[in-house]
Amino acid sequence: MSIFDGRKVVSALQKDFFKGAWTKIRSKLVDLNVARAFFLKDEVQLILKDAHIMGVYISPLKTLFESLFKLAFFYDKA
Repeated sequence: MSIFDGRKVVSALQKDFFKGAWTKIRSKLVDLNVARAFFLKDEVQLILKDAHIMGVYISPLKTLFESLFKLAFFYDKA
């Protein structure tokens, strides 16, 4: 008989959520050019915020997205 561990269940659900969110973000980015990346900013930030609230370590990913959106902003202004 196995012991039920609620924390492991929650952790697995969080991991599944973030994997699914990343899959959706990645699918949007595959065919995206820099000029259109800015339009995803709000949606990506919402996902990253929720992942952070759930305790997922997202700092490197957040930094990469901030760089992408900064580049998109400057590209849009050119």
